Amino acid sequence: LAWSGRGRAAVPALLLWGTQLPLQLAWAWLLLGLHRTGWAMAVLAAHGLLAALVAYRFRALDGIAASLMLACLAWLAIVWLWILAAWRFSGGGLSSVFG
Repeated sequence: LAWSGRGRAAVPALLLWGTQLPLQLAWAWLLLGLHRTGWAMAVLAAHGLLAALVAYRFRALDGIAASLMLACLAWLAIVWLWILAAWRFSGGGLSSVFG
């Protein structure tokens, strides 16, 4: 959507969008593979900030693409809160977040 008919104007926004993909893999690997809750939450927060920036950049290109990125941002917020709740429910303290 963001790239259709936009030519070179879409390249910076698409590069930002592409940067999100490794962050998506990184937080999942940190949480599910290495069980590093704090680091996963930090990467997920960075991913959320980047998704907000991408939505802002997409807004100038295509409103639907920007709306889809806002839906992605909402999902990232839900996942972040879910991880926080699971960590707190498990009795996690600050010393265990980044350890």
